[in-house]
Amino acid sequence: MSAPFTVHCSNCGGQNVRRDAHAEWNAELQQWELSAVYDAWDCDDCGHSVSVYEQAVHDPSEIKASA
Repeated sequence: MSAPFTVHCSNCGGQNVRRDAHAEWNAELQQWELSAVYDAWDCDDCGHSVSVYEQAVHDPSEIKASA
């Protein structure tokens, strides 16, 4: 298992980055399932389309909880 990491915006260093994705409805399970994740990244902190970098997390309390 790989070490945990956080994902950061290459423009401002923020962690509020998002990716475009496609979800499909699974009628049997009655829930949405992620079927594709695209290459585009956007940063909600600086408002730019960006590339990202990963940063290793050594203390699990450093991981920001998902909203």
